[in-house]
Order: sequence, then structure tokens, then C-alpha cells
Amino acid sequence: MTDTSTPPAGKKNVLPWIIVAALAVIALIVWFAVAAGSDSGEPGTNAEGSLPREADVTVTEGTNITATAAPDGSTIMDLHGMLYRVPEGGGEAEKLSDPEHEVARPHVGPDGRIVYQSYDGGDFDIWIAEPDGSDREKITDGYFDYREPRWSPDGTQITFSSDRDKGSYDIWTIDIDSGEFTQWTSDPGDETQPSWSSDGEEIVYINGNEIATVNPDGDTETLVEDPAPEDPSEEESSAEDGMTVHAPAMSPDGEHVAWVRHDENVADLMLDDEPVTDGEDVFPFTPSWTGDNQLRYTADGKLRDRTLDADDVKDIPFEATFSIPGADYDKKSHDFDNTESRQATVLTPQLSPDGKSILFVALGDIWHMPIGGEPEQITDDEFYEVDPVFSPDGTEIAYASDKAGTQDIYVRSLEGDDETRVTSIDGAEVAPSFSPGGSRLAFQDQDGATYVLDREDNNVRELVPEIFGPGRPTWSEDGSTIALAAVKEYSERFREGTSQILTVDVESGQQTFQAPGEQDSSISTRGDDGPVWSPDGTSLAFIVNSQLFTMDVDDSGRATGDPEPVNDDIADAPSWSGDSSSLLYLSGDEVKLADVESGDAETIDVPLDVEPDIASGTQTIQAGAIWDGTTDTLRENVDIVVKDNRIDTITDRDEQDPQGDVIDLKDKTVMPG
Repeated sequence: MTDTSTPPAGKKNVLPWIIVAALAVIALIVWFAVAAGSDSGEPGTNAEGSLPREADVTVTEGTNITATAAPDGSTIMDLHGMLYRVPEGGGEAEKLSDPEHEVARPHVGPDGRIVYQSYDGGDFDIWIAEPDGSDREKITDGYFDYREPRWSPDGTQITFSSDRDKGSYDIWTIDIDSGEFTQWTSDPGDETQPSWSSDGEEIVYINGNEIATVNPDGDTETLVEDPAPEDPSEEESSAEDGMTVHAPAMSPDGEHVAWVRHDENVADLMLDDEPVTDGEDVFPFTPSWTGDNQLRYTADGKLRDRTLDADDVKDIPFEATFSIPGADYDKKSHDFDNTESRQATVLTPQLSPDGKSILFVALGDIWHMPIGGEPEQITDDEFYEVDPVFSPDGTEIAYASDKAGTQDIYVRSLEGDDETRVTSIDGAEVAPSFSPGGSRLAFQDQDGATYVLDREDNNVRELVPEIFGPGRPTWSEDGSTIALAAVKEYSERFREGTSQILTVDVESGQQTFQAPGEQDSSISTRGDDGPVWSPDGTSLAFIVNSQLFTMDVDDSGRATGDPEPVNDDIADAPSWSGDSSSLLYLSGDEVKLADVESGDAETIDVPLDVEPDIASGTQTIQAGAIWDGTTDTLRENVDIVVKDNRIDTITDRDEQDPQGDVIDLKDKTVMPG
């Protein structure tokens, strides 16, 4: 029988049934992987049947292809993030770019040059390349999005959509010779997917869920109105009902507009108000007019030409070949039997106000350790404790635990066992933060809302409504302002933006965003990378690009200076000493304490080891269901027999007595991963 008694100081055994269950899942992964890769003759494996080998793959169809007609009759398309040229009439496609360039939305100009959007470098920018893909040039730059480029008919300008102005997408042009930008639309909503009229005097685009044109003077005209909802009494737009408009292209005579209508799971090519396809899966990208009555578009994985007046459609066959590189790496060795003692992982260390001790999470519990001393276990249970923090005077700590069923905030004396559960609202509460005097606590719920708790009367009020994944709150010196990390979106079209510093007036709730430095800088992770307000109120500490910075601020948290790096360490989870002279942080698997002025840092030894408790003998895991990763259904009511730390059999529930110790997971599903 395994000893589950309390371990000596600095040691902690994990309950055997947890280990067995975890090992069962890990072993299932290995078992499934070996079973799947045991046949060395299968595609994608080497002679040993384990590592992928390099292979060339030829495809004759693709998903979400953009196609654009070139002046020589060929077609330029994007496929798997690469540019290809398909010869006139179809045939073997010539690859024009590499996969790392990450291209999309190509369009060919009158001289054959190709314009496209690329994510090369980590931002969507516009590039130009010669007809053979060579001499590519990036013509936009910065942290804004530049998407959906189209050449003007005379080849002197490119139109595109971008959020470079004020956070919503607008229609812009760039002059190729001068590089000058011109903004054509400026509505509060998104204007996207532009293309030119044949005379170059207008641009047709998507305005919300309508199709409109705009001229250089800013005059607009709606060509296709937002399709009416099925129920005239409904006030919601058709976009909310699932019907959306995409990819307009004006006819050569300027009398018609082709576009794509998407309605739930049906997408049709449209001409003005009438569909011209029936039963095709049309991809939502701008079609090319190849004549007065001809359109080239993509649907059903293919390139297609359609003659409108004859209702005639022909596929343009292609064969595109690309290489899947082989993997050359050492496979991880899973040692399920190693019982050697090892250093426990330390999470979210917090420096005490007097700078003499730290709080941290390890092995699922909270620990307190004098710097240079031994860790003392504050909690010792099977529950999940996170986010411990010191009170300003160092006599109390607050943390979150699910010991009452969901995560709640608890406050306890550091020197004694006095503990109070201070929150119990529906759902989970996490990330407690004491106000400077200790009389209030800020915290957050599972939906990302931030609250303030008055400890005297237990009054709780919402300060910041629900936002996506906020960072932990931190207080100004006078308690009038709270700062936290939050996403500052560029636009509503995509969930793209940066993790910035959000300061909130505690009395009024007024919110202000500011970047942690340059406009495109971003806090590394919002969970534990700051901002953290110095106790003297003069500085915020935070992590950008995995480096620890401090930034001078005023009483409201507005920057009064540029961010300054503390040192060159890789860093996470900063916290201040009470006199604002030192910062504690994680650097990889080490806890470090740095002098803010000099940047000099010392490593804090955390002598906390863990000894894996490896199961022996026989156990039967009685699972309600198992998913093996190879089928689309669950196998229900199974017994997983583990012998000496290895899965022995997986069978349907045996009516006879199970083997060995029983782990009852009849209401659970076991799955790899």
C-alpha cells in the first residue's frame, strides 16, 4: 500500500490514483501513437515507421482558392499559402513563392506584375512581385493590417482595405511611384474587399453588408442593399442571420456587379440581384471579368470560367505540386518509471513588502518561504489554489481556491490559521489584489469582469465589465486607480490588437488605454506579466518581448517617461518590494530578485523537491467512455487495466470482478492528449 501521509518539509507525494489516471492518459497517447505508426509502409513515415519523411504531394483541387486572370490568359492562384501560375487552358501549375511567405489574395496588373497580401514578418502587408514571382517588394509596413489589394486598370495605383486610420477598416489607395496613401472612405463601420471599375474612376467595395461604390471625391452609391431578413419584422441585419455579401467586381461596361452571397451553408456567385450558380460551393473571393460576359472564379475546389449569357461553365484543370518536408528531430523519451527527486515547478512568485520572503504556487498548493530559508506549506489539500498575494503590511495573504466548488477568494493570516472566504458570487473569482491600505480587494471573475470588494461591509461592485482575458489588477498608491493588461483591438473585423495597459478610475469607472512603450508594443502575456504598480506609485513594471521593463507614471498611471529595461533576463510574473527598490520575477525555471536601479539580479534558491509516486501492481480504471483519436464515436463503458504502470488491456466493461484496485471514472471520458 502506498504511503499518502504528509511528507517531510520540502517534499510532497502526489495521490496514487491521480498518478495512475494521468499515467493512463499518457500511456494511451503512446499506445495510440505506436498503433498508428507501427506499419512502416504507410505514407508519411520513415523506414522505422516513426518519423515523417519528405514527400511531394500533387493536388488537383484546393480549399478557399483565390484566382485572378493574367493578361496572357494564365491564372494566378493562391494555394496552401503559396502563389501558383496555371497556364492558359489549364495544366501543370508553376510555383511562384515559398510557403514561409504566406501569401493570399493575389491580383495581376496590366503589366503582369502580381500584388498580394502576405503575413511574412507577422503582419498583413501588401507586396508586389514580377510575373514569375521574383523581385518581390513590400510596399506597406507597420502594425496595421493591409489586406485585399487590387491593381488599378492603368497599373499606377493599388487599392486595399486597412485599419490604419482609426480602428475600423477603410478603403485606401497607394500610388506606386510616390508611395502616397489616399483614404477613400471613412465610415465608422468596416469597408472592405475593394476592386476598381474598368475606367479606374470608381472603387466598388463592401460597406458593412452592402455593396457600394466610391469616387475620388468621396461620393458613394449603394449597388446592392443588405439582403432583407426572411422575417420583415426582424430588426437584425441579414449578416446576423447568416446571409453576407462578399467580393464585388464591376463588369467592364460598368453596368453590373458580380459578387458572392453566403447564406448559412450555401454560397452562390451573383450578378446584381440574381444568382448565376446553383449547387456550387463558391469561394468568397473576388471573381475576374475575362470578357463582357465571362467570369473566372473558384468553386468546389476548382478554377472555373463561366459565360453568363450562355450559362456555360468550364473547369480549368490544374496540377500543383508542393513538398512536405521531413522531420529531423529527436523524439521525446517518456520515462514513466523515474522516481528520482526533482525540483518542483514554481509559479507566480510574489515578493513580500519587506523584501524578505516570497509566496508562490507549487504542486497545486501555496507556499511561503523566507529568502534563504525553507518553504513552508500554507495549503495542503487536493484543491486548486492560485494567485497568492501579500497584503500591504505583509500580515495577510489572499488567494483563489476551488475548495467550495468553484474558485473563490480567501484571505488568511500569514502567521496563523485564521481564514475567511470573502467572495461567493456565481462562477469563479480569481486574481485578488489588495488596495494600498488593505481595506479593499480587486478581483476578476471567470468571464473577465473586474470587481472591487469593500472588506468592511463585504460590498462588491463591478468596476470593469467583461473583457477578453484581462491581466491581474494592480492599485495606484492612493487607491484611486486600478491598472490591468487588456486587449486594445485595432478593429471589430478581426480580433487583432495588442495587450496594452488599461487604467480605470475606481470612482467613475472611466477607462484609458496606453501602449507599454511604442504604439505597436504589447505586454507579453496578460495573465501574469503586468502591469504591476510600484508601492510608491511612481512606476509600472511589465514584460514586453519577455523582458522586464519599468515605466515612470503619474498618479493616474499615464506614462511620464519611456519604458526602461531592468536587465537582459528573460522574465515573467514581476512583483515589487514594499520600498519599490526591488523586483522579483521568474526567469525560466529560476526565481530572481533584481535591484531596480542597477539591474543586478540574484537567483533565489527554492529547495522544494518532488518525488514521483509510481504505481505498482494492478489497477482497473472503469471509464464511462473512451475516445481513441481515430474514430468519430466514443466507446462506452470500458475497463482499462493497468499493470505495473503500463496499460495492459482496454475491454468492454467486464461483469466479473475488476482486477486489482478500482478507480471509478464511470462518469468520465478518457481520451489521448
